[in-house]
Amino acid sequence: MMKDLKSTTVRIICYFFMLLFTYAALSKVLEFEEFQIQLAQSPLLSAYAEAVSYGVIGGELITVLLFCFERTKITALYLSTGIMAAFTVYIYLILNFSAFVPCSCGGILEELGWTEHLIFNIACVILGAAGMWIAAGDHIKGRRKVLHLGVLLVTASGFVTVLFLSSEHIIKKENNFTRRYMPHPVTEEKRLTLPGDGYYFAGTAQNQVWLGNTGAPFLLTAADSALTVLKEMKIKPDHSPYLFRSVRLAVSGNRFYAYDGSVPVIYTGELGQAEAKTLSHKQAYFDQLEVTDSLSFGIRTQSSKTRSHVIGLLKPQADQPLQLHEKLLKHGRDGIFGADGQLLQDPATEKLIYLYYYRNEFLVTDYGMRKFANYHTIDTARVQRVKSVRLPTGAEQMSAPPVTVNKKASAYGGLIFIESDRPGLHEDKTLRKRAAVIDVYSTEEQLYTGSFYLSRPENIKRIQFLATDRHLFVLAGSELIRYRFAQNVSRYFKSRGSRKP
Repeated sequence: MMKDLKSTTVRIICYFFMLLFTYAALSKVLEFEEFQIQLAQSPLLSAYAEAVSYGVIGGELITVLLFCFERTKITALYLSTGIMAAFTVYIYLILNFSAFVPCSCGGILEELGWTEHLIFNIACVILGAAGMWIAAGDHIKGRRKVLHLGVLLVTASGFVTVLFLSSEHIIKKENNFTRRYMPHPVTEEKRLTLPGDGYYFAGTAQNQVWLGNTGAPFLLTAADSALTVLKEMKIKPDHSPYLFRSVRLAVSGNRFYAYDGSVPVIYTGELGQAEAKTLSHKQAYFDQLEVTDSLSFGIRTQSSKTRSHVIGLLKPQADQPLQLHEKLLKHGRDGIFGADGQLLQDPATEKLIYLYYYRNEFLVTDYGMRKFANYHTIDTARVQRVKSVRLPTGAEQMSAPPVTVNKKASAYGGLIFIESDRPGLHEDKTLRKRAAVIDVYSTEEQLYTGSFYLSRPENIKRIQFLATDRHLFVLAGSELIRYRFAQNVSRYFKSRGSRKP
């Protein structure tokens, strides 16, 4: 009687696991691409998404096959218990040690939350252990049963833990171009419709967002942080008998700056007052400028020696106004285009950053360009892919469309937000038609922190964005949008006082 009861109990446990793993494996096979995408977004196993996807399905199917034969029934129970123990440890690590908790588990129990799924898995581990104990019968002594069970649980737990630690290192330090999308990193709070297109970000100051306009070069527009009031100010240079090509506006502190590096000239004035005085004239030609303080600027220009892009410092009132640092940028064999990129600054940590357009790299320096370091993004395009030819006039021109690795960026608080057009591994490519991908890196901790999507209308191909301590402001056509950063982003922000030595 007792023997029949034990035999029936083991048979029921075996049928339960056969049904569970058959359903789980088939559901993963039928939605295999989605399953891989879910693993790629896992905060624990992102780096091993492809291998784990095949391994889990294979393990479940092999276990079901072993249940079909009486001689391998106990082995199947061991495997079932080990697999469920591994799943249990995986969920425990997600809930307690993960940088973020994904929205749902997905799979066979997608309606359950993470805690409920953990409880279900623990129950399955207990059920599997009971089946192992009963099926072993008197052929194995009690102590050996306990030892076998202990070794099984430790092995399963250790395997998942090692994968977690290894994946964390690969994703943050040696990424194989697997993006990790953060859940709800930004929340839209307010929109403001601007009078037209052509606006760009000039900066933030006095609790306002300041905009320039390519169609009205000397028009400075301010929107309060609540995006309810829009004010315009027409800048009046003290002397402007020049043929301007591309006037740009910048705001820093309590001052504004108007400049055109092709003239070259820089004007400055106090916010709230329209008059602008000439600060620099014919001291340096440049095509990009970042304000580091009221009398110092980071610029990008062209070397008279190599004809390639270089960055340097312009201090209009110094004895030697221009200081070029020709060895900071990497040029490779691609002429002027090999070092093409965007110069930007991080006012919170007082860093200048140069983001290369055509390689997976960016340069970080202090305001004096004395200390510097080169960091790589998770993109795998390390080799320059810019083909150029030199024209009879001496100018260089691209001979083939380049692969743009990094489109544009904004930096604040030790983080750099980079828009990328390049798809990573196991990504839903259809989302790119209606959203921009933003990759986030910590320039202080030298690691990749995650990615997120910024939605945009399908008719808007290009967006602009500006990061501050609390908000991400976005320009999409004639719309100015304010997003609030979630804690999973803002917790990485640094200030000058909190910087590591």
